[in-house]
Amino acid sequence: MTQYHMLKLTGERARQDEGETLFQSMGVDSYEVISPEAIDNLKEGAFIWDCIDEDLLQAPSDVFELKAYFDASQLDEMDELLKAARDRGFSAETEAVADQDWANDWKRYFHPIAIDEGLSIVPSWEDYEAREGEKILQLDPGMAFGSGNHATSFLCSRYLRRYVKPGDSVIDIGCGSGILSLVAVASGAGRVIAGDLDPQCIEATKNNAAKNQMEDKIDVRLGDLFQVVKEEADVVVSNIFAEVIIGMHNHANISPEFWGQFHQSLFNGLNRQIIMTRINYPLATLRRIQVAIPSRAQYEPGFYRWLERLARVTKILECRIQFHGRSDTLQMIREYIKNKHAEIRAEYLVMEHWNEMPKLASSIADDHLFVVITARKGTVSYKNALDRLPDELTRRFSGKNLMIIFPDQYSDDKLLTMTFAMPQHTEEVSAYEALHEWLRRKLNM
Repeated sequence: MTQYHMLKLTGERARQDEGETLFQSMGVDSYEVISPEAIDNLKEGAFIWDCIDEDLLQAPSDVFELKAYFDASQLDEMDELLKAARDRGFSAETEAVADQDWANDWKRYFHPIAIDEGLSIVPSWEDYEAREGEKILQLDPGMAFGSGNHATSFLCSRYLRRYVKPGDSVIDIGCGSGILSLVAVASGAGRVIAGDLDPQCIEATKNNAAKNQMEDKIDVRLGDLFQVVKEEADVVVSNIFAEVIIGMHNHANISPEFWGQFHQSLFNGLNRQIIMTRINYPLATLRRIQVAIPSRAQYEPGFYRWLERLARVTKILECRIQFHGRSDTLQMIREYIKNKHAEIRAEYLVMEHWNEMPKLASSIADDHLFVVITARKGTVSYKNALDRLPDELTRRFSGKNLMIIFPDQYSDDKLLTMTFAMPQHTEEVSAYEALHEWLRRKLNM
C-alpha cells in the first residue's frame, strides 16, 4: 500500500480557528478535524448520524485536533508546517501511516438488516442464525451500491415483498449489488432481469446470485435498459439516483441554442433550484466531485440547499468532493461540512477568478463529476463572466460528466427536513406561467 505521513496538531479549544488558519496559510486546504463542537453535538443528539465511532465520544472536549496527510513528495512541506506549529505553541507530531483500504473498511458498519419478519439481508462475512421461518439472503456489495442500509434500498425491498407474486417476472433497472433482484426471487419471482451500465455492478450481482443459489432465476445484463432488455415484466423496480431536472444526455454539447432564450427565460422566471445534468458514465463509477463556485455565492438564499444536496450525493457515492472558490466562500462551506457532514472527504481549493477555468478543466477526469454553481441575472452572485459559461463548458468540458445548478431563491428554513422525494417548496410562478410570459414578450416584439 502507498505510504503516507500524518501531521497531527493539537491545541486548546479556543485556538482551533488559529490552527486552521495556520494550515491554510501553509497551503494545506484538505485536513481532518476532530472538533469539540461536533463531539458536543454527537453527545446531545443534535445531528442524525449514520454511524459513530464510539471512541470519538470519549475524546477530550477542551482540545481540538487537526490531521493532514502528505505523500513522499511533500515531506519538506510537512516539516515546514511542523516547525511553524511548534513555534506558535501548538503540540504537533508526525507519524507514518498506510493508505486505508477504502474498498473494505466500510464492512465494519454493515450488519444484518431485517426487511420484514420473514426476510433478512446478512453480510456474507458475518455469522447469523436465522429465526424460525426466516429466509436469509447473503450479500457482499463489493464496489456496487446496495447494501439495504440506505432508505431507498430498504423501501424498494419492502415494496417487492408486498407486491411480487409467485411466478412473477421482474426487471431490476440499475441493479447495483443485485439486492433487489435477490429480494424479488426470495419473494417468489420466477425470473428477474437485472441490468446495469457498470461492469462492477454486473460482477457483484452475479456473485451475490451465486451465493444464494439464484443464478438460474436472475438474468444479469450489462448495458443500457433500452438496448439489452426487450421483454415485458409483471414488476419493474428501479432504485437509481434521479435528481435531474433537465437532462442533457441528448445534447452533444451545451450550445447557445440549448442554453438559449427559452431556457434562460425559464431559469430567470422561476425562483426554484434548477439542476441540469449530463452523465456520460455510471454514477457508481464516480470517484470525485469537483465544484466551481462564484464569489458571493454564500449570500444567495439557496446556498445551503445546493450544498446539502451535493454533500448527500457525495455520501451516497462514497467519493471525494473538491470545492473551488474564493476563500470567504470556502470558509462557509468548510464550516457547514464540518458541522453537518464531517464523515465525507472534502477538499477546499482557492479559485479567485473564473478565468482559472482552463486550469481547472485539465484536472477533470472521466470518473469525475464537474459541478458549476451559476446564478440568475440580478442576483447577488451573478457576474458578466457567467454569460460566457455555455461556450466555456462546450470548449473545455466536452465529454465530461457535468452538472449545472441554478440556486434556489427562497430561504432554507425547511432544509433540515428536506428529502429527495418532496418538492423543495411551493413555487409562486409555475413553469407554464413562465413559458406563457416568455411567449407573450416574444409575440409583442
